[in-house]
Amino acid sequence: MILKASLFNKSLILSNIKRFWWMSALYALVLFFILPFKFMTSTMENEQFVRSMFINPLYPPEQIFLTLSVPIVMATLIFRYIQRAGSAAMMHSLPYNRKELYINHNAAGLVLLLLPIIITGLLLMLTNSVHVREILNWVGSSILYNVLFYSSAVFVGLFTGNSIAQIIFTYILHFLPAGLYTLFSYNAIQLIYGYSDERYLSSVFDNLPIFHLLNQLNRYLIEDLNGNMIIIYTVISAIFLILAYYAYKYRPIEVAGDLIAFQTIRPVFKYGVTVCTMLLGGVYFSAMSGGTFRIMTFGYLLSAFLGYWIAEALMEKSLKIWNNAYKGYLAYTLLVIVLLFGIRVDAFGYVKRIPQPNQVERVYFSYVSPLHFQENREHYGEGYYFESPEEIQHIIDLHKSLLQKPYHQSGRKYYISYSLKNGKQFTRHYTTDELYHAATLAPIYKSTTFVSSRYPVINQSMEEIKYIEIYDSWRSKKPYIISDTENIKEFKDLFYNDLHAATYEELISYPLHGLRFFVVTDDQSQITTYDIRPSYTSVISWLKDEGIYEDVALLPEEISHVVLNSLGKDNPIEISDPDIIRELLNMRQLGNYSNNSRIYARFYIKDVPRTSEYSLFLSENILVSDKLKSYLDKLKE
Repeated sequence: MILKASLFNKSLILSNIKRFWWMSALYALVLFFILPFKFMTSTMENEQFVRSMFINPLYPPEQIFLTLSVPIVMATLIFRYIQRAGSAAMMHSLPYNRKELYINHNAAGLVLLLLPIIITGLLLMLTNSVHVREILNWVGSSILYNVLFYSSAVFVGLFTGNSIAQIIFTYILHFLPAGLYTLFSYNAIQLIYGYSDERYLSSVFDNLPIFHLLNQLNRYLIEDLNGNMIIIYTVISAIFLILAYYAYKYRPIEVAGDLIAFQTIRPVFKYGVTVCTMLLGGVYFSAMSGGTFRIMTFGYLLSAFLGYWIAEALMEKSLKIWNNAYKGYLAYTLLVIVLLFGIRVDAFGYVKRIPQPNQVERVYFSYVSPLHFQENREHYGEGYYFESPEEIQHIIDLHKSLLQKPYHQSGRKYYISYSLKNGKQFTRHYTTDELYHAATLAPIYKSTTFVSSRYPVINQSMEEIKYIEIYDSWRSKKPYIISDTENIKEFKDLFYNDLHAATYEELISYPLHGLRFFVVTDDQSQITTYDIRPSYTSVISWLKDEGIYEDVALLPEEISHVVLNSLGKDNPIEISDPDIIRELLNMRQLGNYSNNSRIYARFYIKDVPRTSEYSLFLSENILVSDKLKSYLDKLKE
């Protein structure tokens, strides 16, 4: 009983409740209208929708906003007295020690914060519209989030002497891990050739409280908090409150009104703002200059100067701070220049590092990051792992060619991830010009591993495949479904033969339109789409022999005419020549198109009531027949 009396004081708790009851009452009123009131006024038509809100307790966007704001405001109000010199001196002159003040103010704040949630939960039970388990889930989750944001705001408030700064810094605290990581990664990608940003921490960031809440705004079905998250959030809340207690215990009264309450924290704040501003400036100047190193260096130094000056001015409450602060900025600038120079000359050997073939156990090579591949392995199949000595050597040869300047800024991006025999692993991410690096890319593209990984149907067993659906992406006809086992096997074998006969140029092109098929697995967990190119003669011959091709594909004779035109000009050329129509129609399956081109072909289908059917932009440097070239030249005049 003595311990209880020494920790909790009825007068202090009631005093805070009398002062801030209105905040609690307002919170309860808003919760009532966004939750119980909806059930009480719901009709049979919208009852199912209202019930769906409780698939996850945090579905209503209004409640997400309340959860992200009310606890922080409550903590700011409860401890506002320490941010004003007069009230801080008066409160600490009362016959209570700091532990009693801290515990009882927090007790009052939590009562005011959590009582509306409990009352709302009881009202939901009275409506008898939601299962008790779901209501208890809502109450528990809401209490957990409210306590977490409240405790973080209390913690932050003890390190600043300004209430507005307390609110701002609390949100910064929650965004800071993801923000710093994103800024660092973007700048590292611009500065370090081959830097791999796999976002290993992306799943961690998604589980950060503020992101877990904000992500719910983009989802209809929301995932509940799992057991690990509940434990972690609870522990974090306890840590915030414990650390805040020790900060409160040693916080000087006279710092009320100052931006930073502790002298030891001032350098952390100053250089933290400087680094963040510098990285943000690096993003801006990189985007403006296309990643030019000199301009980025200038941007870093200018942004660092602004961040350093702003931080000093805020802490000193004056604009005249340079005479006392310039030495710190000069030291920081020197450090940044040394670091940038080291990155530029690859002093750490990051860029030039390539393992010896006998050190490599296997290599991952794909446009999909290794992390994303591992998380979605059921979609990608066995994957892009090269294990034979010959294939590993091909990857290393490509890696060496990628390190030869000039580095290419446009093209397809690929990840190269080495798993070494000593258990270590390192990953690089490069932009590859597939034509420039054709000599080293071709053996990889033609390898059995890459073809099998890119076209998983090759390795799928007959038991896995439910059916194959063939269709034309310009859907003028109904698709055709192959479900017979023998036909599926024959189709697969022919497709495999055509793939191995395909040229490198065909393998690097990615048609947006044309004849295609997709494979549906027996459990429908994997649906993959493949192109049927004009050069796949075995497949096309089989489709024609089976009478499928004419029923599915858009045929040249079904097109009445094609209109060639150029963007920004009004000089259309109408073409009815069957040979040119056939040539243009085949281009959609060859990858000879360009979204940046100004010349386009518009196809008009016979017996179709719509004015126009499909359009195709043509690349400026495509190889065409002399007859078609003459028309294209007219458009360029």
